[in-house]
Amino acid sequence: MAIQPAHPTGPCYLDPIIGQRVQPTTVRKYQKARRPFLSFITEPPYWPETSGEFNDLLCEWRHSRTINKAAFESAVAAVESSLPQFRGQLPWGRALIHSWAIVHVPQHKVPMGEGPAVHIGVHIAARGHPRLGAGLVSQQAVGLPEDRALVDFAALGLGTTLHHRLLSSITFRPGFIAVE
Repeated sequence: MAIQPAHPTGPCYLDPIIGQRVQPTTVRKYQKARRPFLSFITEPPYWPETSGEFNDLLCEWRHSRTINKAAFESAVAAVESSLPQFRGQLPWGRALIHSWAIVHVPQHKVPMGEGPAVHIGVHIAARGHPRLGAGLVSQQAVGLPEDRALVDFAALGLGTTLHHRLLSSITFRPGFIAVE
């Protein structure tokens, strides 16, 4: 009679067929998340072998460094992606993520107010782009975020002025505002 492991282990490496369905942006995100954790475990040097050791080290890494929620979530996912046999076997890391999700207060950008939108819109119109200025004011009035417009301030000649610093993430196309 064969001895059964306490937990199913799964494959030691990610199968190429499964790896093909992972988006390249996700792969880059996991690589970026894995680097700080790997440097943490190689400093003293730890050589974890079991899922329990990885689980403990992930929690220690989180407590000994200033790690934000997204970075920790990505690191846990990166370990599970790199070592598929540990998928679902990092209970303390997952419990920490779950608890963090309950107590975490998300940070959001403060939307542009009516005054700054009108001020910037007037300056854009005064520089010869009245439709773009009106588009910015209209966009703010209906509550669309500033980074959803298509505005190119370099093309408007605004360069590094106050307007450019306030709205550097906006890019324009004459005649319309696009929303993602």
